[in-house]
Amino acid sequence: WLNAELVESEWRPVMLREGVYHAGEILFTDSSRRSVDASYANEALNLALDTVKEGGQSLVFVNTRRGAEHFATEAAPKVKRLLSEAEKAELKEIAQRVLHVLAEPTRICRRLSKAVTGGAAFHHAGLAPEQRRLIEHAFRRNLIKVLAATPTLAAGVNLPARRVVIRDYRRYDSSLGYVEIPVMEIKQMAGRAGRPRYDKYGEAILVARTEEERDFLLERYLLAEPERVYSKLAALPALRMHVLASIATGYASSFSGLVDFFSKTFYGHQQEAYTLESSLLSVLEFLEHEGFLQEGEEEKIVATPFGKRVSELYIDPLSAVTLRNALKRAGSIATEA
Repeated sequence: WLNAELVESEWRPVMLREGVYHAGEILFTDSSRRSVDASYANEALNLALDTVKEGGQSLVFVNTRRGAEHFATEAAPKVKRLLSEAEKAELKEIAQRVLHVLAEPTRICRRLSKAVTGGAAFHHAGLAPEQRRLIEHAFRRNLIKVLAATPTLAAGVNLPARRVVIRDYRRYDSSLGYVEIPVMEIKQMAGRAGRPRYDKYGEAILVARTEEERDFLLERYLLAEPERVYSKLAALPALRMHVLASIATGYASSFSGLVDFFSKTFYGHQQEAYTLESSLLSVLEFLEHEGFLQEGEEEKIVATPFGKRVSELYIDPLSAVTLRNALKRAGSIATEA
């Protein structure tokens, strides 16, 4: 597709060990085993504390924001017993800053602040930017020992820890119920294990409830290859946005120009020529019908003021249509009243 030379490398700065935990024992992919003190019913917590006792940090991935908050709240008093007096003093100051980031502290502010005093924290999209910055900085300084996070952290922030604990391998989908997450996401989380210059190795551990689940997780995730990568332009919302953008920014001004442009993308590489043209024609007709595009001089396709504005906002044109129609209806009702 790119006419480029493939360069492959499996090098990483810190050796990675992957395994599955069950009933007080980690089974690694090389068949070695390691016992873990199972003092608590919360197995992910046992794994996190085991690392802290050895002077390391643990990053625990859970599937919901609420789950991350609950885990950090439960972990904090246990972690606090393992902190030095100097660490407790610094964390107390950070906790106060976390609490007062907003003019009026919220429930999340109070919960996060309390967890931080114990050397634990949670990280998700519901935090204020300054709170995220404070938590990330404290974790990098090895003050926060246990950080519970949603999987978005694995892709967006570089916060390595000696041990990564992946508690949940399913997530809730509103149309399908609980579904297994892709191998690719598990590998992305596992990639956070091991701090360069500080750790000789990193560990990525999944949590199993039964022996059968342990064996399943080994085969399904740790010994498996990641899924194939597919272009996101195959999804209609993304294709609508980028077709509009390509015309609004002048990359294309005709149907043939669109076909030429998109045929050079990864999406075009993965599609048959007929499928690509059919998809582009359908989107183009929608954009013209809804007033995003119009015919300009020399029969060129150009964006209308409405189309340009929607492209600048980087939203799905279908969402813009819904909003526009709702505003029109509201205006009609107001006029009639």
